[in-house]
Amino acid sequence: FKSEDCLIFEVEDFDLGSSSTSLGAFNVSAKTLYHWNGERREFALKSLLGEKDFGKGKVALRVRRATEDDIDFMEKYERSKNKKREVPTLLQLKGGKGTIASVTTVYKKKAKEGPDQGKEIYLVRPGPDPKRKDSTTWLTKEKIEEESMAESRNWIDIGSGNLGKIFLEIIGCDGLPNMDTGGAFGNKTDAFVSIVHEDCMARTDVIADTLSPRFMPWSQRAFIFNMMRTSSQLFLAVFDSDSNPFSQHDFIGRVSVDLSNFRNNTVYILIYNLYKTAKCEPRRGAAPLGSIKIRLRLELEDERTLLLSNFELPASVYVNVESKKDFNVIHKTVVGNVDLKRYGLGNINSYVNELWSYLVVYYFLEDAFVGLLLWRG
Repeated sequence: FKSEDCLIFEVEDFDLGSSSTSLGAFNVSAKTLYHWNGERREFALKSLLGEKDFGKGKVALRVRRATEDDIDFMEKYERSKNKKREVPTLLQLKGGKGTIASVTTVYKKKAKEGPDQGKEIYLVRPGPDPKRKDSTTWLTKEKIEEESMAESRNWIDIGSGNLGKIFLEIIGCDGLPNMDTGGAFGNKTDAFVSIVHEDCMARTDVIADTLSPRFMPWSQRAFIFNMMRTSSQLFLAVFDSDSNPFSQHDFIGRVSVDLSNFRNNTVYILIYNLYKTAKCEPRRGAAPLGSIKIRLRLELEDERTLLLSNFELPASVYVNVESKKDFNVIHKTVVGNVDLKRYGLGNINSYVNELWSYLVVYYFLEDAFVGLLLWRG
């Protein structure tokens, strides 16, 4: 805090072949940092002396003072950097397990002792409860189902809205297709769920080698989205994880949730079928590609203000990602395999068919309205 400007941030356009181009910079004073309580603030970029002035651009930051837990975490992190790190092998290219590792890993066996003696028990994934490792490493199918419905412990709070909150828990999926080779030998889909809402995205832990994954309450499965308006859709998609940096995660299916249908402070347990696309011709008559089970609750600060926000034109939002692989996950989550905003004869035919369906509905509404006017008791 001895510096007059305190912290100076500079944004550059990185260029591997030549020097990077400065897009602008800004500074944050020590007083601002000291009194910052974690809220989101935006800073306009200004050109440095001798650099080109682009005249636009902003950077959003969240800052708060470090707690004792933060300091303890950083001390542990510094100590862990000095330890020998494991070098990833080819067996870890697919969701933490390669084909050989999936085949050789035992996921099911019969209990030889204890209350579940003689019953089939399953390896809990992505791992046992850290507080009950011995009793939750292997569980029966019924107990896994029971544990998955318990209240989540770790919540991730994201989003820049301030009109309400969405509490979302991913419970599990059923009937997913096998996206991996060697299914007969135990190598199956390594499922994870991607979620996109307004200006943020999140994803769950990967559940390896199962077509009916259950996300445990101690895993990464619970999220709090801060809302800008209730008219925004909540997009969910299921993928088969692929840790190979040169290939994409395999898209399985998606669903969009209309949040305007839910009441304040009411807990909903919902099951949705998964499809490759949204409302268009390829979906008609197609069998669902499995289903997803979620638990959802809305917490609205001021229902009147939130309702009025839906009459405003929605602002464009941007979700920043680090790689093309992450971009592909977000794109598939939001639009699926068919982008209805892209020009093409297939999309035009889809819109024409949708308009024809509206005309059929209009015919029945008109007939009912005329019948009501001419009705005699």
